[in-house]
Amino acid sequence: MEYGLMKSHCTLNFRRIRSILGIMIPVLLCHSIIHARTTDTALVAMYSKSFFFNILETRDGKVFAGSSDGIFEVREMELRPADDRPGYIKIEQNGSLGIDPNGLGFASQSTLLHLLPFPEVERNEFHATRVPYLYIVSGGRLYVYEIKPFGHIYKEQSIRTISPQFTGTYSGIYYRGKRLPTPTYPGFTDGYIREYGGKVFIPFDKLNVYLFNAGDSTLRPVTHIPDEINRAYVYDVRHSGTTGEYFVFSEKQLFSLDPGLRNATLIHEGDSGKGPMVATLLQKHFLLFAQGTELQYFDLYGRKTRSVGKLPEPVMDGGENGLSWYILCPSGLYEYNSRDTPRMIQRLNRAHTLLANRDGEFIIGTDVGLMHYDIKTRKLSTLIKGVEFNRRALTLLDDRIYAGSINGLYLLDNDRISEIIRLNETPRKVMKDWPFSAIGLLLFLMASTFLMAMLYLRTRRKYEHLVEETIADAPAEPKLRLTREDVETFIRDNLALASLKSIKEKFNTNHVHVYNLLAPEKPGSFIHRLRMEIVMEMKAKGATSSEISQKTGLSESYVRKIWKKA
Repeated sequence: MEYGLMKSHCTLNFRRIRSILGIMIPVLLCHSIIHARTTDTALVAMYSKSFFFNILETRDGKVFAGSSDGIFEVREMELRPADDRPGYIKIEQNGSLGIDPNGLGFASQSTLLHLLPFPEVERNEFHATRVPYLYIVSGGRLYVYEIKPFGHIYKEQSIRTISPQFTGTYSGIYYRGKRLPTPTYPGFTDGYIREYGGKVFIPFDKLNVYLFNAGDSTLRPVTHIPDEINRAYVYDVRHSGTTGEYFVFSEKQLFSLDPGLRNATLIHEGDSGKGPMVATLLQKHFLLFAQGTELQYFDLYGRKTRSVGKLPEPVMDGGENGLSWYILCPSGLYEYNSRDTPRMIQRLNRAHTLLANRDGEFIIGTDVGLMHYDIKTRKLSTLIKGVEFNRRALTLLDDRIYAGSINGLYLLDNDRISEIIRLNETPRKVMKDWPFSAIGLLLFLMASTFLMAMLYLRTRRKYEHLVEETIADAPAEPKLRLTREDVETFIRDNLALASLKSIKEKFNTNHVHVYNLLAPEKPGSFIHRLRMEIVMEMKAKGATSSEISQKTGLSESYVRKIWKKA
């Protein structure tokens, strides 16, 4: 699987769906993520009591399915008997429904097998749509899919940060669809990846800057970055179109870097332990930033910094609308202008990232979902519920929203936000089959359970003495359950190459299980902390920077920088 901003995704590959959803036939690789699709499907129902032959859409937009029990009209997720005649259905010249004696030979399809269970099995299928539902008949069953108004790709990856050409994940950084090799390039980042005028800024053990050209895949490193920039971990870089300078935000310092990237000027020195410097808002004449709960204002022309307020909790992000500034904290969104003190206008839960998607609206990334806030109506709405979105992984490119989560990348078209909100607020339809199907299923399950219980008791009595002898002679039961200790031991033994991906591959598990085992720390943070501890332990024992680099996977320059800070 290839990542970065260039992977295509399975689409509904047929003319009718393509015209409704506005999506393209998939190719091997798109040129960038900007061209990826913004629709997805979810299986919401399956009917199998009747044997379904085919399904079609009539001229007036209705959907009908032919089955062994007659013709059914399909309305959303409900089947309604329409005709007693069994068989394959067709549309007569006068527009009425008829039974097709030729059946499968004339109207079978195979373009949507990838959506069905066991897609590798060759078989025929029939499909029809009535937005927001897609219906597929195959193997005698009727499958009902809900067409989602947003896309979801890279579902096995934790997306850390996004830019037009680069994607940062826990398993590596991808450029134009290919993973950048380590140690030549950074292995991951906990900061933002920023692109400005043919330069890309990637925080890792230091601030890495590369020149790139859209016409080729070459990255040329910039080697003259001032040393003072890299004395602390860098999290973000912002570019001022007014002065041409770059503002570099680190753990406790804010620097100005000249357009040539050769000279750095310290703007503000913060305190250790308060968290990193946060770029809240950059405008033509000023920069608003924060560390911890303190909000600071920097005048781009006067070159002076002053405190402008204090929030009741740490500042995570910010934005602006009209004359007001908006400050995001974990528990709420605050409104602020130069005449008032910050006031909470919306309570939130574990919020961390704010994006102005258009005038008067914000997208808010949280640990429990993706939210939408309308400033004019003061209304908070849910876009995607129950998903943990990553901090620094929310951006707007070509009027499309990209939101990185711990289980993939979500794509939402700006002009469909109201549609997503409306669908989330609409009560879900309950699957309705024709009478007695539920009773029949219940009776079948009860009979199956009874027979299995009787078989179990009989087998147990017959072989009880053999089981006892086997248990007495058997070796100790092997350890099957994965524990935090197992993961920590693997990380310590393979520290140089440890990553979320390597842990999943070693223990054949998923990222959610790894997150739960290492909670409250995230895997990347745990690995980074352990590397810092090993650096200091090995230094105390007299190890060289080269030996420490080989053990931890950190570059020698970063190891020496850690020594200086210590």
